Amino acid sequence: MKQSKYIPGDLVKASGQLCRVEEVFVNRLTKEFEYTLVYPNGNPSRIVIGEIEPVPLTPEILEKSGWVREDGIFGVSGDFKKNIGDPAQKKRDIICLSVYPFFDDDAFSFFCNNQKLANIHYVNELQHLLFGLDDNSEIKV
Repeated sequence: MKQSKYIPGDLVKASGQLCRVEEVFVNRLTKEFEYTLVYPNGNPSRIVIGEIEPVPLTPEILEKSGWVREDGIFGVSGDFKKNIGDPAQKKRDIICLSVYPFFDDDAFSFFCNNQKLANIHYVNELQHLLFGLDDNSEIKV
């Protein structure tokens, strides 16, 4: 079975409104992914993938979410470093997260400790990368 494009917590658009993915499940009859979305008014709704649009990642969204812009590059703090790790093990790693915009195709390159991890276009792609790095930063749209 193929993997779902969205996971719980992702920010998406449906019916022109910003929503949060609450639940992902597979329809037993169609074998297609379906989603429970929560709209801004708090109402949930079940929806299929064709009715969901990704939210384009923009410099404004990065700035609103606390990323600092320096010389055209976005970082998570003034020096682009952030402590992440498992607090229970008292192990904290300092990592450098940065995003380089490519204005010609509306994409960003995501770097961790100066290693390019991916090109990203959408908010949910950034959310997945941050989740994989154990950084549950909230993205504000």
